[in-house]
Amino acid sequence: MKTTTAIIATLALAAFLSGCFVHAPPPDGPGIYRPAVHPSQAVVVQAEFYHSDIEWVLWEYYDWDYDVVYDLHHRYRYSDDEIALILFLAYHGHCQPVRIIQWRQSGIPWMTITTHHLRLQPDIFFVPVASTYRLGPPYGNAYGRYWKNPRTVVLSDSEMFSLVYLKTTCLAYNASPIDVIRLREQGHDFNYIVRTHRNEGHHIRTVHGRDVKDPPSKVRISSDKHDQGKGRPETGSDKDKPGKDKPKADSKPKPDKDKPTGNSGNRGQGGGNSGGGKGKK
Repeated sequence: MKTTTAIIATLALAAFLSGCFVHAPPPDGPGIYRPAVHPSQAVVVQAEFYHSDIEWVLWEYYDWDYDVVYDLHHRYRYSDDEIALILFLAYHGHCQPVRIIQWRQSGIPWMTITTHHLRLQPDIFFVPVASTYRLGPPYGNAYGRYWKNPRTVVLSDSEMFSLVYLKTTCLAYNASPIDVIRLREQGHDFNYIVRTHRNEGHHIRTVHGRDVKDPPSKVRISSDKHDQGKGRPETGSDKDKPGKDKPKADSKPKPDKDKPTGNSGNRGQGGGNSGGGKGKK
């Protein structure tokens, strides 16, 4: 009787184990089971990956896709100044930011990227200011060399960063360069200047004619970018390109008017329309 019970128990155990093996998921590769990977979808995240007000102005004015700015911060770990310069050069050079990143990671200086690789003239960084105006830091030396020979002036990295902020602020808000320079000479940074324009009700007028008043509280980015780990992956990925629902940098026309009106007053003329700006997505 005990023998019969033992045989029945053994057969029941064998049937149970065989059922487990039959219904086990098929392995993917040598003894490894991998769950199915679903296509990435856009997710809504807090718009906190831009680190400063002036960076937000560059992002909005040149109409870059949210994913581009997110990658520059979280994927490549560039500073705010470097991101501002990359967005500026990629737009005016009609290329994708990843191309500039490749040159930069090869050790090529910013000025060489500008003049030799993108074939841009150094005067792309300057807004017109009368040479009779005496400029102090951080613009005095750069403008002094520019007034003497605008096409051969060589700029330091810090001068390029400061000039990008100055030009973009003037263009985005149709602000007077002298007004902005005076605020800088008084010790105010560009985040203060941008917040001042915003508090006065001025809108950013983007290169495509869209009015933007305030930064968005939430934006959509690809879920795979939101979840990816830290560190800098190799360059050349298509993920660095702007989304399909927005114009790419190399297809964007340059602004019809590349300089603000006048050297005094008139601040915010181009951005005083009523009504808030629409978000990108």
